[in-house]
Amino acid sequence: PRAISAPALGFTDKTLGIPQIGTDIRDGFAYYANPNKRGDTGAYDFGASFFSSAPPNTLVIAEWYTDTDEFFVLGYFSRVEALRPDIEIIGWPMDDPFDFDTGLAVALIEAEVGRRPVYLASLSDDFYGAAALASRYCLTPELNLYRVYLPTSAAQLPAGATCLAGAGP
Repeated sequence: PRAISAPALGFTDKTLGIPQIGTDIRDGFAYYANPNKRGDTGAYDFGASFFSSAPPNTLVIAEWYTDTDEFFVLGYFSRVEALRPDIEIIGWPMDDPFDFDTGLAVALIEAEVGRRPVYLASLSDDFYGAAALASRYCLTPELNLYRVYLPTSAAQLPAGATCLAGAGP
């Protein structure tokens, strides 16, 4: 499918919650959402690799404030490049990060982890309740994010993968 530009879809710095930087010289949306940065292809490579390798029907939880790069790079591939409509990126961009209810992320993870692959952008305790999750689930690095496995499916981890120290069953 042909990609549609983000501004044409109504995405702007303001609608995505990107704060104004300086005197509004930098285009925050272009800075965060365009993974091509003057020859540095790391962000693009990360997004392209994830979208080409992620299992079907994947959910990625990347809270925009703490995991800005993951939220915007993966969002770019999802919304602007229109790749893999089966991959959903959640990040609560309109919620105040200083008053964020970790329960939102935990509840979503608990509701979805048995239904489809769930990935976290980081192990932030403030946004994902990672310490509590690690005591109930197997968290393992996968595709440059952290995959959440049910304890009963930990035996199905990819070859060489293990639950993080102190995590999982």
